[in-house]
Amino acid sequence: VHVQPHILDSVLRDPTEPMTYIPNDLIQNASVSLGALGLLGELLTTDGEWDIDDARAAERERRASGVPAEDLDDLLGELERAGYVTVTGG
Repeated sequence: VHVQPHILDSVLRDPTEPMTYIPNDLIQNASVSLGALGLLGELLTTDGEWDIDDARAAERERRASGVPAEDLDDLLGELERAGYVTVTGG
């Protein structure tokens, strides 16, 4: 998964603290669910590169331990339709 360059350029990373500032217009996009926004927040902390296979494995582990499931593919689909990410491979 790759975060679109215009989205990465819109966030600010604090060079002295482990902090990422996300613009309100990304957060307040009514067409994107809260779950997808949470995933976007996680993606933005990774410099725009994210291994979907590792994330799917972690999601299977959460489901096996009884944590309520979230469908990563559905959330990524929302972010892709909104123009926030590009999903490759997988």
